[in-house]
Amino acid sequence: MAEFDFGDVPVLETTSGKLKGYFYNGEYIFNDYYKGNPLDYGLWEQAFEIPLMVGSVFGEFAFTPAEYDKDQLTKDQVRAVVSAVYGEHTDEMIELFQETYPGKNATDLLLVDRIMRQPSKQFAKLHAQGEKAGTYLYDFTLEFPIHHNKIAWHCSDIPFFFHNIDLVEVCQIPEVGERLESQMFEAFMTFVKTGKPTSDKLPVWEAITAGKEPTMIFDRKCEIRYNFDDKLYEKMDSILPPTNLTEILNSGENKIQH
Repeated sequence: MAEFDFGDVPVLETTSGKLKGYFYNGEYIFNDYYKGNPLDYGLWEQAFEIPLMVGSVFGEFAFTPAEYDKDQLTKDQVRAVVSAVYGEHTDEMIELFQETYPGKNATDLLLVDRIMRQPSKQFAKLHAQGEKAGTYLYDFTLEFPIHHNKIAWHCSDIPFFFHNIDLVEVCQIPEVGERLESQMFEAFMTFVKTGKPTSDKLPVWEAITAGKEPTMIFDRKCEIRYNFDDKLYEKMDSILPPTNLTEILNSGENKIQH
């Protein structure tokens, strides 16, 4: 394998001059500027002074079309789908899922994202510990009129935040799409301008504090919920094996596409 001269890689720059820190071949090169994953190494002190808005979508890796119409399944069929993953814990998990996501079909329990949502919650809590700038958390849980009401997948929130659902047909949901686009775009823009994601079209979006985790739910009805999925993730983690995105991407069998 040929040696690489890291001196050829552009360094990160700011108006005050050059800072150490390389990003090469999809990997960060650790140094005094970038020590590694903040969840492992902590945040740079200045980061606590910068407002943070972070979130994810319900089914981050739910790319594959469903093999069934979830809304046409009987109660027994729904249970059979869930039991293929949760076995003896099926009834408990269905009940807990429905408490966490009222109105969602129980089969969507199998699509709940652990790879992005959990680290997002952890990162938000870490940032909030600085108590210097607001930390705002969201969860995009919209169902789309495609593939039997497909739950939100990777990047499906972007057309709403960027106010261009007119370019994405599946986002043009009658009586929902334009309203949700307006709510999300306005919150995003006010955050960019002021550091606080406010909108008169949304409930008051509180910042995270010690022991209190408000999450803005972006859906047909937008609402603030507090620590709403803590119990669900705790139970999931006690039943399912750990997930590791790096291992998934580096495996020869991964089918994740971007």
